Amino acid sequence: MNQLNQLTQESISLLKNNKFTEAGNLLDHIIKKYPKDDRAYINKTLLLINKSNYQKAYSFLGQIKKNFIKSSELFNASGIVNHKLNHFSEAEKDFKKAIVLDKKNFDAYINFCNLYIHNKNYKQAL
Repeated sequence: MNQLNQLTQESISLLKNNKFTEAGNLLDHIIKKYPKDDRAYINKTLLLINKSNYQKAYSFLGQIKKNFIKSSELFNASGIVNHKLNHFSEAEKDFKKAIVLDKKNFDAYINFCNLYIHNKNYKQAL
């Protein structure tokens, strides 16, 4: 598992430095070598979000989400994608699921509030 952690950290570093092609190649390698590790799928989704390729992220998530039904981070990423695609009810379900799976996933709470603010549901955002 040490190699997996090392590869994951390297992919995160590449993403942070906007080296999207290299990050994408490394993430594809990680997914192929470690298909049961959800972090690579989450990072691949975040890569697609950063590239504003929301439709591709949506398709990618549709293929893998059923395999990671206990991943709060993956549902949070799915909520972001659905929000960007104006699939508001799907985004709401995804953020709720992310929070149910991990009550300490503060990114999911923030993204959920942003969804409500975007839709001018200020009371619900509070």
